Amino acid sequence: MSLPFVVIFFGTWTEWTYFICFVNIKLNNNFMLCVMIGEILWLEFYIYFYC
Repeated sequence: MSLPFVVIFFGTWTEWTYFICFVNIKLNNNFMLCVMIGEILWLEFYIYFYC
């Protein structure tokens, strides 16, 4: 699985994920931090709605 796909996948779940990714890439090009934040937000979203 490629990194751009991961970022796009998480970006479709929450607008916040996409926004944070965009800011991170613009400011410091920190791609892995973007993926980590996206994954954390997605997990919180999943737990909140399905648990």
